[in-house]
Amino acid sequence: MKNITLLFVLLAFVSITNAQIYLDETFNYPVTKLADETSWTHAVSPVGSTLNGTGRSILEQALVYSNSGKEYRLSAEGKTIHSDYLNTASVTNTSIKKFNDSIKTTIYLSFLFKAGIAQGQTQSTVLGLAMNTNVASTLWVGKGALNTTDYRFGVTRSSTTGADVKWISTEYTDVEAVHFIVLKHDFETGFTSLYVNPAIDGTEPTTPTATDNAGTARRYVNNLMFRNSGNNKAVFDVSGVRISGTWAEAVASKSASSIGKPIEALGSGFSISPNPAVGTATLSFELSQTENLSCSIYDIAGSLVKTVFSAPFYAGSNRFSLDVSDIPSGVYFCRLTDGKGSYVKKLTVN
Repeated sequence: MKNITLLFVLLAFVSITNAQIYLDETFNYPVTKLADETSWTHAVSPVGSTLNGTGRSILEQALVYSNSGKEYRLSAEGKTIHSDYLNTASVTNTSIKKFNDSIKTTIYLSFLFKAGIAQGQTQSTVLGLAMNTNVASTLWVGKGALNTTDYRFGVTRSSTTGADVKWISTEYTDVEAVHFIVLKHDFETGFTSLYVNPAIDGTEPTTPTATDNAGTARRYVNNLMFRNSGNNKAVFDVSGVRISGTWAEAVASKSASSIGKPIEALGSGFSISPNPAVGTATLSFELSQTENLSCSIYDIAGSLVKTVFSAPFYAGSNRFSLDVSDIPSGVYFCRLTDGKGSYVKKLTVN
């Protein structure tokens, strides 16, 4: 009875009810462009202006991120926003989603970021918090100061001016790397703090990666905001956005109850054999089209044990040899994520 109850809890699809989580935005919309999603408010200034690029496309595959042996709570969840603005004129384009009427206490914005290409622009806004249409805390990205083929992150509080950006000292080369970003908007101290790749389920670092208190202090925040302005190229990917009231929720890992739902619901012929497995097992599944898939193994507490793969697979019958020789005997859950959702199967290792 105990095992049945545990299995039910592990496989249940559970919605977030914690009052300290104001928004989990995974962009899981049927439209292909964020500008067509009615739950967001969109504006272009000057009115009637045109942009090169589609703006903010919605890609099927969400970004995946883990560290400290744990996976970020919204890793591989939903879809990805792909910004591909290539402005040729001074145009401001914003997309805003309201998550509260008025937050006046410390608030955290966490999300996943991937550059995708070399960031040739000096600076461009990525994502942030706002008071109505007035920016409050914003992440910036731009080419490196030491090496212009690299890229770096910066932060502003209540400023849209590139000269106000407080840049971090670290510069990154790998444009395919996924980064975990946390912005903290602190009304008590008046600072916006940036944390890059903090430990999943870890404690809040004493010293942020960067801080800023320039610009006008906001009275409250209530909106999530994408903003792009000027002649800068702005190309990057964002997924797994969470707005919360505590550091613990901002850097939370996937819990056992959030791993997924049974993959049998897809009718995709997914199987693991032999199961129980000794040494190796074979993952078999059918795909109706080419998909980018990720696969991970978790223990019964929901902690990440092993990342199996993250790669494209072709339409038709697929098989993958899973090495479990480095995993202690016990009961685990194998989680497969495609462009539609996340699903799990029980795996026993002997």
